[in-house]
Amino acid sequence: MNFILSNKKFKYRFARASDLHLIFKFQRKVFSKLNNKGYILPLSKKEIIEYTSRNEKSNIYLVFYKDKLIAYATIWCPSNSQPEWLTDFKLPKTNLKATGELYGCIVYEKFRNFGLQNYLIDLRENYLIKNNYKFSIVTVDVNNKVSYNNLIKKKYKSIQIKDYKKVSIRYYMKKEL
Repeated sequence: MNFILSNKKFKYRFARASDLHLIFKFQRKVFSKLNNKGYILPLSKKEIIEYTSRNEKSNIYLVFYKDKLIAYATIWCPSNSQPEWLTDFKLPKTNLKATGELYGCIVYEKFRNFGLQNYLIDLRENYLIKNNYKFSIVTVDVNNKVSYNNLIKKKYKSIQIKDYKKVSIRYYMKKEL
């Protein structure tokens, strides 16, 4: 699907299992240039396979500019199992199955400030709504003010600040869709 932001033409599509190497290479490239490694939660091989299997509603959106991967955004939609940590978002237990997570959004440095993150938030929220999810959750590193402010503008509420998988201290945020 094509879209235009800041007079630049981008294209997005769902990732496929065959994109595993492309995603890993992109993550390494972006991660190597970060001062604060906690900003990004890189996807594992297992997660990429799970998100691209199509057995789940979870997905990875890949964004291209001139056929080069320049961003991706992940959406995690739990199926039958509900991880215990979902309760950290202070959702009633009856709403856990109706909750999807905006797990990660990584934009290559040269393409920041084009509005890609906001576009990808909207895209994933629309996906959740289309699939009858009622809540969207996300975690953001406390030092990542740009992402935090983008989510606040999108009406996300900060629930708590907490250590996330011993990787970084993060805001836990949620939004009713």
